[in-house]
Amino acid sequence: MCPQSRHNAKVQALARRNGVNAVIYQPSQASGRPDQILRSAVEIQASDEHAGCVQLSFHPTHHAGQHYNSVRCCTDEGSGPAELVSFGEIKRRIEDKLRPKDGYAEESEEQPDR
Repeated sequence: MCPQSRHNAKVQALARRNGVNAVIYQPSQASGRPDQILRSAVEIQASDEHAGCVQLSFHPTHHAGQHYNSVRCCTDEGSGPAELVSFGEIKRRIEDKLRPKDGYAEESEEQPDR
């Protein structure tokens, strides 16, 4: 069993104990691309799909060894416990933030040399 699998088992046990689900983001697997963060995430469903979801970020090469950080939504002011919403809602929020905004047009035509 790889070390990360052992950590995932611990997160799963913690999620079951607390009646929540968990998602572990792996930024090192996302190649620095925000659009890859969900593809590299590990979803741990320890409760029903509508249960709150704890968000964690796994860093395999932190200076002190493997390390987890808690993650909050950008709208969370941090004055109390993190807002618990379902993983489906978290995915929707991430996809919404990654979607190009209305009125935003990428420059697809090259500018002529002057």
